[in-house]
Amino acid sequence: MELSKRQKLMKRIENHLRATARKLVKFDTEGEALQYLVNSFRAELECDLIAIVLKEGNDVVPTLYQGDFLLHSGQGIAAIWERL
Repeated sequence: MELSKRQKLMKRIENHLRATARKLVKFDTEGEALQYLVNSFRAELECDLIAIVLKEGNDVVPTLYQGDFLLHSGQGIAAIWERL
């Protein structure tokens, strides 16, 4: 059976994350590891935004991001979650 476009993308992300995860252990700090993760995904995937967000209580806090999407306004984060 042929995979859908979404399934192909998810498989590609899964494979990239698996390969990248093995490299993350070489970093000394969480910040270095997260920066490497963002950079590697930005290099691998064509996208407008790569972001790592943390849930702190009921809030979602952008920890690290690269791209052209406006995250500094509350609307930016709301728009992302509405699409998920």
